[in-house]
Amino acid sequence: MLKKTCSDGLFASFQSRIASRPANQKLRWTLHQYTRRPRVVSHRAVVLPMVKGAALRQAVVALHSRQSLTHLKAGGEMLPDTGEVKEVKEYVVVQRRMWKQQEESWTVWGTIEESNWPSTSPD
Repeated sequence: MLKKTCSDGLFASFQSRIASRPANQKLRWTLHQYTRRPRVVSHRAVVLPMVKGAALRQAVVALHSRQSLTHLKAGGEMLPDTGEVKEVKEYVVVQRRMWKQQEESWTVWGTIEESNWPSTSPD
Protein backbone atom coordinates (compact mmCIF):
# COMPACT_ATOMS: atom_id res chain seq x y z
CA MET A 1 0.00 0.00 0.00
CA LEU A 2 2.78 2.46 0.91
CA LYS A 3 4.64 1.85 -2.35
CA LYS A 4 1.49 2.73 -4.33
CA THR A 5 0.80 5.90 -2.36
CA CYS A 6 4.32 7.37 -2.11
CA SER A 7 6.86 8.55 -4.65
CA ASP A 8 9.87 6.24 -5.16
CA GLY A 9 12.19 8.54 -3.21
CA LEU A 10 9.87 8.85 -0.23
CA PHE A 11 9.26 5.09 -0.17
CA ALA A 12 13.03 4.42 -0.17
CA SER A 13 13.44 6.89 2.71
CA PHE A 14 10.71 5.11 4.70
CA GLN A 15 12.32 1.70 4.06
CA SER A 16 15.68 2.97 5.27
CA ARG A 17 14.23 4.60 8.38
CA ILE A 18 12.22 1.50 9.30
CA ALA A 19 15.23 -0.80 8.79
CA SER A 20 17.39 1.36 11.09
CA ARG A 21 15.00 1.06 14.06
CA PRO A 22 16.05 -1.14 16.97
CA ALA A 23 14.55 -4.62 16.56
CA ASN A 24 13.26 -4.68 20.14
CA GLN A 25 11.34 -1.40 19.84
CA LYS A 26 8.04 -0.47 18.21
CA LEU A 27 6.52 2.91 17.42
CA ARG A 28 2.85 3.81 17.74
CA TRP A 29 1.74 7.00 16.01
CA THR A 30 -1.66 8.44 16.88
CA LEU A 31 -3.56 11.21 15.13
CA HIS A 32 -5.76 12.62 17.88
CA GLN A 33 -7.55 15.26 15.84
CA TYR A 34 -7.22 17.81 13.07
CA THR A 35 -7.23 21.28 14.59
CA ARG A 36 -7.96 23.05 11.28
CA ARG A 37 -9.28 22.00 7.90
CA PRO A 38 -6.58 20.96 5.41
CA ARG A 39 -5.75 23.84 3.04
CA VAL A 40 -4.07 23.88 -0.38
CA VAL A 41 -1.37 26.54 -0.12
CA SER A 42 0.23 25.97 -3.54
CA HIS A 43 -0.85 24.30 -6.76
CA ARG A 44 1.42 24.30 -9.82
CA ALA A 45 1.55 22.53 -13.15
CA VAL A 46 4.28 22.28 -15.76
CA VAL A 47 4.43 20.72 -19.21
CA LEU A 48 7.49 18.51 -19.74
CA PRO A 49 8.68 19.33 -23.28
CA MET A 50 10.89 16.25 -23.79
CA VAL A 51 7.92 13.88 -24.18
CA LYS A 52 4.71 14.71 -26.00
CA GLY A 53 1.76 14.64 -23.59
CA ALA A 54 3.91 14.71 -20.44
CA ALA A 55 3.17 17.06 -17.54
CA LEU A 56 3.46 17.30 -13.78
CA ARG A 57 1.11 18.81 -11.19
CA GLN A 58 2.12 19.44 -7.60
CA ALA A 59 0.10 20.74 -4.69
CA VAL A 60 1.19 21.62 -1.17
CA VAL A 61 -1.40 20.95 1.53
CA ALA A 62 -1.11 22.51 5.01
CA LEU A 63 -2.24 20.17 7.80
CA HIS A 64 -2.73 21.21 11.45
CA SER A 65 -3.27 18.43 13.96
CA ARG A 66 -2.63 16.99 17.41
CA GLN A 67 -0.44 13.88 17.28
CA SER A 68 1.59 11.64 19.55
CA LEU A 69 4.39 9.16 18.97
CA THR A 70 4.88 6.44 21.57
CA HIS A 71 7.97 4.21 21.75
CA LEU A 72 7.21 0.72 23.02
CA LYS A 73 9.45 -2.09 24.19
CA ALA A 74 8.97 -5.50 22.58
CA GLY A 75 6.55 -6.52 25.35
CA GLY A 76 4.35 -3.46 24.75
CA GLU A 77 5.64 -1.42 27.69
CA MET A 78 5.78 2.31 26.98
CA LEU A 79 9.23 3.90 27.15
CA PRO A 80 9.52 6.96 29.43
CA ASP A 81 9.18 10.48 27.99
CA THR A 82 7.24 9.35 24.90
CA GLY A 83 3.61 9.61 23.88
CA GLU A 84 3.15 13.31 24.59
CA VAL A 85 0.41 14.90 22.48
CA LYS A 86 1.82 17.73 20.36
CA GLU A 87 0.42 20.38 18.04
CA VAL A 88 1.86 19.70 14.59
CA LYS A 89 1.82 21.86 11.46
CA GLU A 90 2.88 19.96 8.33
CA TYR A 91 3.14 20.74 4.65
CA VAL A 92 2.58 17.66 2.50
CA VAL A 93 3.49 17.71 -1.20
CA VAL A 94 1.35 15.59 -3.51
CA GLN A 95 1.93 15.16 -7.21
CA ARG A 96 0.23 13.77 -10.25
CA ARG A 97 2.04 12.92 -13.47
CA MET A 98 0.69 12.80 -16.97
CA TRP A 99 2.57 10.52 -19.35
CA LYS A 100 1.60 10.29 -23.02
CA GLN A 101 -1.64 12.14 -22.18
CA GLN A 102 -2.65 9.58 -19.51
CA GLU A 103 -2.98 10.95 -15.97
CA GLU A 104 -1.62 8.80 -13.16
CA SER A 105 -2.97 8.72 -9.60
CA TRP A 106 -1.96 11.32 -7.04
CA THR A 107 1.08 10.28 -4.95
CA VAL A 108 2.70 11.73 -1.86
CA TRP A 109 6.03 13.28 -2.88
CA GLY A 110 7.10 14.22 0.64
CA THR A 111 6.95 17.06 3.13
CA ILE A 112 8.51 20.50 3.16
CA GLU A 113 9.27 23.10 5.80
CA GLU A 114 7.38 26.37 5.94
CA SER A 115 9.36 29.18 4.39
CA ASN A 116 9.09 32.91 4.80
CA TRP A 117 10.25 35.75 2.58
CA PRO A 118 13.48 36.68 4.49
CA SER A 119 14.70 33.07 4.50
CA THR A 120 14.27 32.73 0.74
CA SER A 121 15.74 36.06 -0.38
CA PRO A 122 19.35 36.08 -1.74
CA ASP A 123 20.60 38.61 0.86
